[in-house]
Amino acid sequence: MENRNEADTRAFAQSLHNRYNHSREQVDNAMVHIVLGTTLLIVGLLFLFLSNKMDAETFQKHITIKCAEFWVSMVGLAVGGGLLIAGIARLMFQKISVQIPVMRGIKGIQNNTYDALSQNEKDKIEKLTVNYRK
Repeated sequence: MENRNEADTRAFAQSLHNRYNHSREQVDNAMVHIVLGTTLLIVGLLFLFLSNKMDAETFQKHITIKCAEFWVSMVGLAVGGGLLIAGIARLMFQKISVQIPVMRGIKGIQNNTYDALSQNEKDKIEKLTVNYRK
C-alpha cells in the first residue's frame, strides 16, 4: 500500500478483519430475526386456521373474529412479518454495504492489489474501519 509501512498495513488489516467479524455477527443477528419471523408467521397461520369455526345455524365455516385464536393469529402474523422484513433488510444492508467492500479491502491487502482500487472504494473502506482500529 502506498505511503504505509508494514506496521500500518498490519494495523489496517486487523481493523478490516475486526470490522468483518462485527459485520458477521450482525448477519447472524439478522438471520435470527428471519428464523423467528418465519416461525411466528407459521404459528400465526395455524392459529388463523383454528379460528375458522363452523356456524351452528348455517353449518358453514367462516373465520370468527370473536375467538382468541383469531387475535393470537393476528399478533403472530404482524410480529412475524415485521421480524421477517427487518431481518431481510438488515441482512441485505450488511452484505451489500459492509461485507463486500471490507472483503475487497482484505483481498486487496493479501494480494498486494489494494492500490489498484479506486479512490472512492478506498475512502469507503477507510470510513467503514475507522471505529475498529486499536
